[in-house]
Amino acid sequence: MDDIRPYKEFAIKACRECRFSNGGQAFAAVNGNTIQIYSTYTCENIGNLRGHNGKVKSIYWTADDSRLVSAGMDGAVYEWQLKDFKRVSENVLKSCAYSCAVCTTDARSIFAVGSDAKLKEISDSNIAKDLDTGVVLTQIVLSQSGRMLFAATEHGTIRSYKFPLTGDYTELLVHSAPVSRLRITSDDAFLLSVSEDSTVFIFDVRDKEGRVTKRDKETVNFAEEILVTKSDLEEKTQSMAELKQKVEELTMQNEYQLRLKDLNYTEKMKEETERFNQASAPQTRTRVTTGVLLTHRGFALCAATPFSAAF
Repeated sequence: MDDIRPYKEFAIKACRECRFSNGGQAFAAVNGNTIQIYSTYTCENIGNLRGHNGKVKSIYWTADDSRLVSAGMDGAVYEWQLKDFKRVSENVLKSCAYSCAVCTTDARSIFAVGSDAKLKEISDSNIAKDLDTGVVLTQIVLSQSGRMLFAATEHGTIRSYKFPLTGDYTELLVHSAPVSRLRITSDDAFLLSVSEDSTVFIFDVRDKEGRVTKRDKETVNFAEEILVTKSDLEEKTQSMAELKQKVEELTMQNEYQLRLKDLNYTEKMKEETERFNQASAPQTRTRVTTGVLLTHRGFALCAATPFSAAF
C-alpha cells in the first residue's frame, strides 16, 4: 500500500511534455507533432489535436480548461477549443522554434519564447509586443494572480519581469545549465525550476517589500482519502484479522497464566498457614498447664497456712 504502482501505460514514445488540466479531469500528452487528450478517470483517449508540422514543445491549459495553447519547433503557436478539438487561433513565425507558451487567466493574451531571443505577446493571432531579451529564454511562467511573469534562460538564470511587460526585469543566477522547466504553485507562494545540470531549486516568492503573497483562505485542503487497489485492501484486512486473532490468543494465554499463579500462591499460603498453626499449638498448651499448676500450688499454700496456725 505504501508503494507507487503503475495504473495505466500509454503507448507514447519519447513523450517529453505532459500536463494535467487545472480541474484534474483530463491531461494532455505530446506524441511527436500531435497532442493527445486523455480522461483522468477512465484513461481513455477522448481527442487528438493535429496541426503542428514540427515537434510540440509546450502545452498550456487555460484557467477554465476550455482551451489549450500549444507551441512547437515549427514556429507555430496554436489555441485549441477542447469542446470540439478544433483550432480557434494561430500565429506562425517559421524563423523561431518556440520552446514555451503560456496565456493569461482570461485567455486574451499569449506569451511565447523561442530560439530568436525574444519575448512575444500574442493577441488575436497577432504579435502585440516583441521584446528583445538579449538571450534565449527557455521557459516562462505566469502567476495565478496574473501580476507576475518569470522567465528562465539558456545560461541558467531566472528573470522576474515587470508585468504588464515593460522590458524591465530582475535577474538571478541559479543554475549552471539551461533551465528545462519552470513552474509556480497554485497559491503563487513558491517558484520551482529544473535544469539540465540535474538540480531543482524552490524559491519563496515575495514582493519588493518582502511580503509573502496572500493565500486564499478558502483553498481546498488535501483530502484524507487515498486510492488503493482491491488486492491491497484485502491484504490489509487479512493482516488485521490475523493480528486481532493473535492479540486474543495472547490475552487468553496471559489470563490462564495469571489464574495458575493465583492458584499456586493460594496453595502455598494455605500450606504456610497450616505449618504455622501446627508449630504454635504445643507452646500454647505448655503455657496454659504451667499457669494452672502455679495457681493450684498458690492456692494450696494459702489454704495450708491457716490450718497450721490452728494446730
